[in-house]
Order: sequence, then structure tokens, then C-alpha cells
Amino acid sequence: MANYLHCNACYFRPGMGIQRRFFITNCSHIYCETCVTAATKDKCKICKSQCSTLCLSGKIPKEVESMFVDPVESIQKFLKEFCQKLEFQRSHQRRLMRHMTEQLKCAEKKMSEVNKMIQRAQQLERSFTALQHRPGGGTNIPSQTGRLLIRTPPSGGRLGELF
Repeated sequence: MANYLHCNACYFRPGMGIQRRFFITNCSHIYCETCVTAATKDKCKICKSQCSTLCLSGKIPKEVESMFVDPVESIQKFLKEFCQKLEFQRSHQRRLMRHMTEQLKCAEKKMSEVNKMIQRAQQLERSFTALQHRPGGGTNIPSQTGRLLIRTPPSGGRLGELF
């Protein structure tokens, strides 16, 4: 048992040459088997509250058992578990961020390609408009929009035909 364990009535400590069982009250006071009945008869001798007792030998509830664990060990265990949880979550966050960064790069590349295509389309539209408005330059170009014109390759010294 812990080196601080003692009876709150007679101050008996384990290892003093006599074997005694210890009891803990629900108000967290400890009494040896010699003092427990008198110390908890009507009320707890220390705090004067109504109390019940639990023998500290054999199987005891975990919440009572945890009161006797070295606080330094408790903190070390907590910190170890905390660090494991933190590393687990951080590794998943990093993995997700790498994936999202790659997705963003891919989307930016596609957006750049689309912007280049838009710029090229605007250039072609300006060129087409300039050709239509040039004197004598737009005679073979119909002013209808949305119609694709295809010219066959020249042959025999003549220009190809429009379709």
C-alpha cells in the first residue's frame, strides 16, 4: 500500500508489525479495522457527515482504486495516451491536407488551361470581327454566327471551296 496510508483515528500504518485491514469512507477518510466501527458509528469522526465504508482488501471499484495510484504514474499514463491520440489525429490531418493540396493544384492547372482556351477564343473572335469589318475582307465570310465554315485545300491553282 501507499506510504501515506494510515488510520485517520489512531494513525496506525501498514507494516507496523501487526496486520490490519483498512476501510475507506464515501467521504474519503480511512480507518483501520480496530477504529472503523467507532469512527463511523453515527457520523464520520473527521468530517461529521453520514458515511458508509468499503474494505480496501480484495476487489474494489476502479474509481476507489484510482485514488491510490501514484499521481505521477497517472499523469505519465495520461500524457502517453494524449500523445498517441494527438499523433493519430495529426497524421490523418497531414494526409488529408496533402490530398487536398494535390486536388487544388490539379484544379488550378485545369483552370489555367481553361483561361488559355478562353483567351485564344477571344483572340479568334477579335480576328474574325476584324476580318468582317475590313473593306473587301469579309466578302467570303458570312455574318451568321454559330456556323462552322470549312475550306477544302487549294488544288490546281485555285482556292478550296467553302462548306
